[in-house]
Amino acid sequence: MTLRHVFGAFIAALAFVFPAFPQAGSGERPVVIGHYETFSSRILAEDRTVLIGVPEDYAESRDTYPVLYVLDGSTDSFAEALSFVRTRGEVLVPEMIVVAVQSPNRNRDFLPGPGRGQADRFIKFFAEELFPYINSRYRVSPLRLLYGGSNAGLFVIYALLENPRAFSAYLAGSPMIVHRRDFLFDKIDAAAAGDYRKRFLSIIYGDRDMGPDVREAIETAIPRFERLRTAGLRLRTRDEPEEGHVPTDSLSAGLKDFFFGYSYPRDKRIGGGLAEARAYYERLSDAFGCKIEVPFSVLATIATLELTERKNYPKAVEAFSEAVSRKPRDLGWNFFLALSFFRNGDLDRAKVSYFKVKEIDPKGFPAPEFEEMKKAFEKSAAKDFLDRRDRSGTAAALSWLAGLSPADAGYVFDEKEFLGAANEMRRSGEVEDAGRLLGKATEFFPVSAAVWEAQGSIFTRLARKDEAVRCFQKAVDLDPQNRSARGGLLMIDALINATRDETRIKAKFRPGEATGLQGAFLGQNPPGMKPELFAPGLVSVFGGDENTLTITPDGKEIFIGKESGIWRCRLTPDGWTAPRNTGFPGYEMWISPASGELYYTGYDSGLWVMARSGEEWGPPRKVLPRAMFATMTRDGKIYTTVFPKNEPSIGVYEPAGGTYDEPVILGPEINRPNCFDAHPNITPDGRTLVFDSDRPEGRGLYVSFVKEDGTWTPARFLGGEFAGGSCSTYSPDGRYLFFMKNRDIYWVSAKVIDTLRNP
Repeated sequence: MTLRHVFGAFIAALAFVFPAFPQAGSGERPVVIGHYETFSSRILAEDRTVLIGVPEDYAESRDTYPVLYVLDGSTDSFAEALSFVRTRGEVLVPEMIVVAVQSPNRNRDFLPGPGRGQADRFIKFFAEELFPYINSRYRVSPLRLLYGGSNAGLFVIYALLENPRAFSAYLAGSPMIVHRRDFLFDKIDAAAAGDYRKRFLSIIYGDRDMGPDVREAIETAIPRFERLRTAGLRLRTRDEPEEGHVPTDSLSAGLKDFFFGYSYPRDKRIGGGLAEARAYYERLSDAFGCKIEVPFSVLATIATLELTERKNYPKAVEAFSEAVSRKPRDLGWNFFLALSFFRNGDLDRAKVSYFKVKEIDPKGFPAPEFEEMKKAFEKSAAKDFLDRRDRSGTAAALSWLAGLSPADAGYVFDEKEFLGAANEMRRSGEVEDAGRLLGKATEFFPVSAAVWEAQGSIFTRLARKDEAVRCFQKAVDLDPQNRSARGGLLMIDALINATRDETRIKAKFRPGEATGLQGAFLGQNPPGMKPELFAPGLVSVFGGDENTLTITPDGKEIFIGKESGIWRCRLTPDGWTAPRNTGFPGYEMWISPASGELYYTGYDSGLWVMARSGEEWGPPRKVLPRAMFATMTRDGKIYTTVFPKNEPSIGVYEPAGGTYDEPVILGPEINRPNCFDAHPNITPDGRTLVFDSDRPEGRGLYVSFVKEDGTWTPARFLGGEFAGGSCSTYSPDGRYLFFMKNRDIYWVSAKVIDTLRNP
């Protein structure tokens, strides 16, 4: 296989199906290799049909090609000839156009001599009608070859003697000279005075031919043809052992003999350059009497070596430029030309070639280097949108986006980047604008289930049920395996209710931006006995999906759990920074007020911990394999959500020599069958436990206290404004309780818990 196949040029002019093949059924596809053409011949006074096959990448090329004319143009002989020139093309012989000429009356067309005027008319038919017909419809070089076997081989011999200028090569398999022995011998003897320069004759016959008279006539004619060498004829004859009439390789052997030397020596391919290859084929051109281009396989080897091994980028540019000039619409050649320009530092011409590749195939070329050029030459439409949003505001960015089309050159339209941009806007509270962005994204990616599902989630957040259902259904139609969209359809009412009371406040600052806020707890006024939204527009933001909050022992860092990961605010000499994503691989976290270690539920399941050294956090370490959210007492007991029999419950792990054994599942005062009891928040002294549950008394926060005998009081539902709450944590000093409600963070004085200690 030549390199051009790697480049993706598999284009053929196809219309002919082998009649011998069965009719294609529902699971079958016909093999197509060429087509029929029929035209009226004035010279022969009848219609003539030819079978024509072109090189596989003919449509992508501007090259001209030799034409091989095959007599006795049956589908078998046509397929044999085309198969050989395609499979051996650019290795032993050049690519060729194959024209198989049908003869309804073989003897009339092929047998020359007195009283046989049709053979003379047949020669005239080639010269005056068939050649002009083919030349006017196909890109042909001056190099023409004629092949025939048996009686057709006899005609090949006669055509050489009668019109030596018609073809460059005359290939005969077991020519039936015996039929016109004396007539042809006289013609051969008279031909010695003719001009046969740069003409080639191949005679191949078998040592088991039809009869001794057939072989004897051929072998008697050969010495006569030898005398034509003085007139310039190149002659090659073969007596094939064990072969009969018209040896099976008479065509292929004749072609290889004529094109002897066409195969470029391997050492020259690897060691030489394009100039040396051009000189080699110029010498061949002189021998053949026709321009012979450097074969694409040779060009590919040289060009690739210049680009990859020798890193001679100007030479690579030269080689790939020639390839593109010959095959201007070939995806691979254009890509490698772009890469050669790119590596040579010629970015202007690299960019032109790069966009030529995109014009040929919008998906580009499947190679990492193409992605490298993409980053250099194309802007991300989604990132440009976000940049414009930062500079000029969301309204201006959306107005710009409305006029953008995937056909606009210079932009990359990446589905994941648009989804990421929409998520960033949603997390900043710009939920409606994120919906507008996704609305445009559905135009860019109309068959993306992920985009339609994301749009459905936005409409759910906005409580626009009908539009949410439409988008979720579209996602499911596009991808029936989209579990998120299917879940959205099933739980649409519950999802809308879960966020109906979410704050509608947008983010006031960009991630990591200085806020100017001073003091503890982001400078917020402390709450009383009634829960209040914590840091609206900074921590609690419309669409932010906040779920947990925890604070370092020194109070200088606040970590916020979000759908998108763990975010952090930091107190600097200039004040607090707005939350920024830490990139830590988890969510639902808690910081030990004693050790300062960060415990979190990992994206890789289980409970994980990270220790701190100065300003840096160490690598994550898994503490428990199957647990979710944890807090800890001073004596090292871990209270966490465990899953005995796949039912979430609250359990306690007691330390045992630095490790943890099986958990102790708390009793019925805490865990109730068939309820989701989770997210235990234990005080450091181990005497107060706040958790969340969905038990019949109500969904939300519950509290239990340790009695004097060490048992727990029955859990009490906090009710009221704690209904729907979950994932509670204490501030390091124990003065405030933080919890999630309506996907926002609330806080309240911890005294509200103490008031429930004695019912």
